[in-house]
Amino acid sequence: MSQPNPSRTASGLRTALLGLATASAALALAACTPSATPSPGPTTPGGTGSASPSSSPSQSPLPTAPPSTDDHPAPDASATADLTITVTAKPGAKPTETRLICSGKTAKPESTVPIADEACALVEDHPAYLFPAAKSTAQACTEQYGGPATATVKGTVRGKTVGLSLSRTDGCKISQWTTLGPLLGEAGANV
Repeated sequence: MSQPNPSRTASGLRTALLGLATASAALALAACTPSATPSPGPTTPGGTGSASPSSSPSQSPLPTAPPSTDDHPAPDASATADLTITVTAKPGAKPTETRLICSGKTAKPESTVPIADEACALVEDHPAYLFPAAKSTAQACTEQYGGPATATVKGTVRGKTVGLSLSRTDGCKISQWTTLGPLLGEAGANV
């Protein structure tokens, strides 16, 4: 009876391990990236778009800005970002509300966020921070409590609606809060 060739067995094992490592890395990276839902178009089922751009305004109407109210002014249509940030230090406390209006990395004068240019640069350079992927059940977060503060960020960035809720209830959420610090301003820093 012949003995297996040790070099062939080791080579096969290395190939199998390399394949397993590659698949594991791909799955790990997929869990870390924000999920994107494609909009109906020429390559998605049910899409009605055409492959070439159309100049007909009837095929792609522009959304109209919601009317302003006494509490919330109408969005600035010329802005790349128009966000309202509300921070509440603890349950029952009076919320602090600020507004960030950006033209690229530059804050418009109507902005009330204390470090508005830095906040605009953050939004311009990293808009995905405002659209995080759902937390994976495999994601490990430290069990620590950063306090009762909560915040919401609502508005638009480059025409995409933002509706983000923040808290400091575990290590992952504290990290998200810290990353978005320029948006939260002093109210977010003093919690």
